Parts: sequence; structure tokens; C-alpha cells
Amino acid sequence: MKTSAALFLDLDHTLIRPKSGETFPKDADDWEFMPKMLNALWYDIHHTFRPIVIVTNQGGVTAGFHTIEEIEAKLAKVKAALVTHLRGNFDYKYPTEVYHYCAYNYDFMRKPMPGMAYQAAIDLNLDLSKSTMIGDMDSDEQFAKAVGMGFRHVDRYLGNVSYTAPLNVREG
Repeated sequence: MKTSAALFLDLDHTLIRPKSGETFPKDADDWEFMPKMLNALWYDIHHTFRPIVIVTNQGGVTAGFHTIEEIEAKLAKVKAALVTHLRGNFDYKYPTEVYHYCAYNYDFMRKPMPGMAYQAAIDLNLDLSKSTMIGDMDSDEQFAKAVGMGFRHVDRYLGNVSYTAPLNVREG
């Protein structure tokens, strides 16, 4: 079976941001897509990557700010809105997965540990060496490096307003 490259996305401050303007969202409805993100994703998923894989640490659960149910509700809403937009506007037919959020501070699934990437690779038959992670934190970059995938900081990714070329698939 042929493996595919995926576009891995961090959630908070990469794919979405709080609508309230706060650093952390107040509830499951306090989010909006990052400006320019949907157009950037459209370009890259049509030229290079399939599928999109969302990976996120959610330490607010351990800290008592949110419950697992609130995080799961937020993730379901984000995924539904993303899939609706991509399929409705761009005829996107590939999986969009919310892959293992990690609510605990010390766990193999918590970035920068590679657990979420390995699980996604197994479940979706991905070639991590040809995949790219987009994120805003050092832990996102370390996560990508731990599994041999490329990394792009979200500010650099969204700052590329021309979109004249997709992200390069890493040759492996």
C-alpha cells in the first residue's frame, strides 16, 4: 500500500485562535480560524499533502481550566468547520483527522514526544519523512524533528502571501 505525506497542524495559535482575543480560549466556542489559514491550507493540500492531521497538547485539562468533554466538543466543532469549508469550497476528498490531543503533562502522546505522529502514521498509512508540521511553539518543531518530518513556523507559513509554490515534500 502506498504511503502519503500529511500536513500536520498544531491547533491553538496555528489553525485557530481565541475570538475573545485572550491568550487561552474561554470555552469550546471561543475560537476562529487564523487569518489566511484556510487559503494556505487549500493551496498545500491540493498541491502536496493529503491528509490534514491536527495534533494538539491541551494542558488546560490538567490545570483544571477545561474538562476533557469541553476539549472534545471544541475539537469536534473545529474539525466539522474545517471539513465543511474544504469540501464545500474546494472539493476536498481526503481525511481530516483530529489526532490525539494530549491533556496530560507527562505522556508519550504529548508534544514534543512523537506518540501522536507515530499513531497517525500507523492509522493513516503516512510517510512521516515526507510530511510537514506547522506550529507556533518549540515543542511543535521538536515533535517534527523527532519523527523526521519538516517543520514550518505558522508565522512564516501564513506570511507567504503569494503561495506561488507549495511546501516541498521532503525526499526520503
